[in-house]
Amino acid sequence: MRYLLLLAVLMPLQAQAACKARSPEPFARFFAGFAENKAFAAERTRYPLDVWRHEFGIQDEPLIVKNKTTREQDAAFPSLGAFARENGMEFTTTALKRSQATVQMAKPGTDWLLTYHFTRGANCWYLERVEDHSL
Repeated sequence: MRYLLLLAVLMPLQAQAACKARSPEPFARFFAGFAENKAFAAERTRYPLDVWRHEFGIQDEPLIVKNKTTREQDAAFPSLGAFARENGMEFTTTALKRSQATVQMAKPGTDWLLTYHFTRGANCWYLERVEDHSL
């Protein structure tokens, strides 16, 4: 049990250690690598990753179902770029601030919409949360 607790505490530190940028990393360059290189994306994701699904409950009241994805579960999926190409989806950066960014991945003409929320720690970007807004 102590080992698991220590591992949970050290996981974010390991992700931070993977980045050694000396100046603020440009988001566009980071995201291009993140979308295409699964190993790089795993290094730059804070696990367990928050994954939220937006649903509608009784009488169409908004409901958010929150889950977590582990590094091992995430490894089973293709890179974001490969997934987007295979499913005809497009990326759009919808918000970009000094230390926060949001990227939408949507399939035109459908209600398929996901948002990826990134934060910059020190000089490097990290994926913090994914939200599925699809109906």
